[in-house]
Amino acid sequence: MLFFDEHRVREVADALAARIHGWSADYLPIDESDYPPSVLAPLTRQHRALEEQGFRALGDFEVTQLYLRTHGVHQLARLFTSADGRAYAALVCTAISIDDSMAVHEDALLEFVSELDDGRFVYTLESSGEERVLEPPTFEQTPRPVGTEVAELWRLHRERLTNEAPVIVRDFDGLLASQKREAELRRTHAISLAERGLTRAQVRALGGPNNVVLAHRVARQLRRRVGRPGAF
Repeated sequence: MLFFDEHRVREVADALAARIHGWSADYLPIDESDYPPSVLAPLTRQHRALEEQGFRALGDFEVTQLYLRTHGVHQLARLFTSADGRAYAALVCTAISIDDSMAVHEDALLEFVSELDDGRFVYTLESSGEERVLEPPTFEQTPRPVGTEVAELWRLHRERLTNEAPVIVRDFDGLLASQKREAELRRTHAISLAERGLTRAQVRALGGPNNVVLAHRVARQLRRRVGRPGAF
């Protein structure tokens, strides 16, 4: 019988633990002068295209979630809100510090997000193909290939909002409030997964065999991370 290797088990358990702890993003405002132009270039590249679609920049930030605080790794984000407030956009890239220099590790990917008034979240995003199988079923995603034009992504997202009532996000505080509600939904769903185990479809999507071994091993690792040997 094929089993998940220990690295993959820990990886999945870490992702669920982050959700159970309710870690929403913490944003540290950054100054362009603190980073080499080549590092911020991926964020700047699509900035004008977003402005042409009516988006307004809210600022540049370093994302400082606990599980991202790996030595030498920086996740940088430029955040925007749409003209009508029905969506916000995030351009995110990853940079790595080596000695005294910093270089881009992963180019910027664009994501549009809308919170609906019934508690669902709608995402239209550039995706490298990895399935977000640990997300709540109320998180509705439309992934498109990396490199999809900004205007096309935004058109798809607007179409998805037809006859919907999004929560209006006008500024950074509104964006943070939405993300906190998003994090709480992730937390509740992660606890449910930890209690009942992953489905066969989720195991397959995560790259594992079609059996229940992953669920048991993830649950054991998860209890270690959250420090609660009993029920969640």
